[in-house]
Order: sequence, then C-alpha cells, then structure tokens
Amino acid sequence: MQYLARLGQTTQVRRSTLEQVRAHIAYLRSSTSEKVTSKNFDFEARLNAVKEQEEKIRQEKKESKKRKREEAKANALRGIIPAEPPATTEPKSKRSKGDSSMQPDPIAKGLEEADQMAAMMGFGGFGGQRKR
Repeated sequence: MQYLARLGQTTQVRRSTLEQVRAHIAYLRSSTSEKVTSKNFDFEARLNAVKEQEEKIRQEKKESKKRKREEAKANALRGIIPAEPPATTEPKSKRSKGDSSMQPDPIAKGLEEADQMAAMMGFGGFGGQRKR
C-alpha cells in the first residue's frame, strides 16, 4: 500500500453526508449531459461537413465534364480532331469474338493437357462418371 501513500491516498473510507452525495450526483448529471450534447453537436457538425465536401466534389466533377464538353465543341467548330480517340468505358476483359480465337483460353489448355496425359497412361480419365 506504499504506492497509495505516495499518491496521497488512503485505504480508509470517509463518511459522506447526504448533501455531499446529492451535490456529487448533480455534478455527475450535469457533466454527462454536457458530454452528450457536445457529442451530438460534434456529430451533426461532422455530418454536415461531410455532406458539404461530397457536394463540393460533385460540383467539381460537373464543372470538369462541362468544361470538357465545351472544349470538344469548340474544337469541333474549329475542325480540330483529338489526337487520341476517347477511352471506352468497356473493361479490357471483354473482347470481341475475333480476339478470342487469337488467344487460347488457359483453362481449356490445361484440361486438354490433362486429357492427353490420361491417354498416355492408358486410361480414359482421372475418375468421373461410372459406367453401368
């Protein structure tokens, strides 16, 4: 208990009066109500700040698109053609029918190799359906 003595605390409990208890409860209630209102206010303020930020970003995107459209219009009127065609929004994974015939599918290639290996070993497959 030496650490308590060094901190200036004792292990003995003091008797409190009814007025001291009521005053302490009133103090705790007021402090908790202040914390709750401050948290709510902070939450509302943060929520508003986030909404304002999102709105600002949306407006910037709109202005950027509008600016690009106006530049494209002005260039079209002057007869200037852009150096590169605009990028398509289609992902690279989607290919036309002609592209798929040029590059073999790696999964199909692996299955084909497995079938060849099974034929070399002298059996039809690596397990599968039972023949009745």
